[in-house]
Amino acid sequence: MATASFETVAQTRPLLSSSEEEQDLYAEEEKSEVSGCTTPPVYRRLWFVVAVCCAVIGAVVVVAAGTLIYVRSSNIHESISSSQSCQNSSVRREWRTLSTDEKLGYLDAVVCLTKTPSGIGRNQTAFEDFPWIHNKRGMSGELDLHYKSVQLITPRHFSPGTATSSTSTKQSSVAFVTIRAPFFFDWQLNVHDLPTAPIWDPITGFGGDGNATGVRTVNTASCVTDGPFANLQVQYYADEAKPHCLSRGFQAPDDMEKYYSARVSEDAIANLMALPQYNDFNLGMENGPHLAMPHGVLGDFFSDTAPNDPVFFLHHAQIDRLWWKWQHAEPGRRREYNGASSRHSKEAASLQDQLEMGALAPKIAVEEVIDTQSGSLCYEYAY
Repeated sequence: MATASFETVAQTRPLLSSSEEEQDLYAEEEKSEVSGCTTPPVYRRLWFVVAVCCAVIGAVVVVAAGTLIYVRSSNIHESISSSQSCQNSSVRREWRTLSTDEKLGYLDAVVCLTKTPSGIGRNQTAFEDFPWIHNKRGMSGELDLHYKSVQLITPRHFSPGTATSSTSTKQSSVAFVTIRAPFFFDWQLNVHDLPTAPIWDPITGFGGDGNATGVRTVNTASCVTDGPFANLQVQYYADEAKPHCLSRGFQAPDDMEKYYSARVSEDAIANLMALPQYNDFNLGMENGPHLAMPHGVLGDFFSDTAPNDPVFFLHHAQIDRLWWKWQHAEPGRRREYNGASSRHSKEAASLQDQLEMGALAPKIAVEEVIDTQSGSLCYEYAY
């Protein structure tokens, strides 16, 4: 099994010659012509910006990773041609098991996306392309993917962990931005102490709660003022054009237990994993653990533009992980896919249903991402 890894680099054409590439490889730091981002030496080889990924739960959402983009990710290290067999799976690990260099490298990659122009032609950053698509196609927009059979599946394909956008300029220069997150946040390790989880670390994490004494920005939350995304400016909140800072507003202890802990408790997860049919598991996930983080963190996470918060993708990778475990618990489950093809439709879901991600990525059939070790995917989870 191969350990998942990632690189962070932006590509512009024309490319460097082989000799120039080799010299650049040993430079102390590299600047992206597209975004002006600085990438750490260890992540500078491939001509891709591989930054954040999310994996999502099953069949309900293609642009809902987790809620919006749920399609299972297929990045450089986790994808194969549909005609090939998966013989050397990459392994997705829990965030706290990563080395400091791995954490910082990933965080730098995500920060780079916040400085890179939109890949879908909007006046925003490449990072903001994900919440935009999540809202417009995955929530109350064109597709409204929640509560559909595709909800678990979409995150596997949508995550910045997997979407690629390209933008052409008059100079025929092309920038590729791909987000991949071969990591997950296991909330079961922080059932009763979410605010102290390592993902909120100001140095090796995503920063913590919003400023308790600061101005309320969205959803009773306030600006995140520590960590790599401190005071990050985003343009939208749900359907509103509302420029504001990335905001969080952790629930008070009693409410945290009610809205977060109860949904990810040992009993809650055990009951979910015991559900025998895919559609029941899918809906149970949607109404249970899927809502835990948004209801516990609030702020941007608690909106249709939830991917404004980069932790969104690790949350959805955990959802994908539980689906992966459910699929492997019984023979025949890997390709089980049933329920309604859309939220209010009487049409049955099919493995031939197409996952749509707007301008972020081409359509792809559900059967290509239903199994993490077949079709176009080749990855598994560490546990």
